[in-house]
Amino acid sequence: MAAPDTTQQQRTTLRLLSSTINYDQLRTNCPLDYGKHIPTPSSDLGDLQMLPLELRHHVLGFVDIKSLLTFRRVNKNAMIAVDGMTEYYKVRQHR
Repeated sequence: MAAPDTTQQQRTTLRLLSSTINYDQLRTNCPLDYGKHIPTPSSDLGDLQMLPLELRHHVLGFVDIKSLLTFRRVNKNAMIAVDGMTEYYKVRQHR
């Protein structure tokens, strides 16, 4: 049986799955977290934050543009790090 704090969508999913999978096996092998494990984004750049600005830009210079644009969306510090790169500024001017 589903826990009382499940949403309607979770109950529907469990009902549909119960016809193919034993609920006890499902609960044991794939427990629902019910939103208890929502990751909190970090506000820094991790180990990259410890590098001086010049080295940070040098390291980011080896990253391809698609990955660099993805990295830029991680958080505000990542956006500032990418925006401060001379190479990114030059590419942005030629859009």
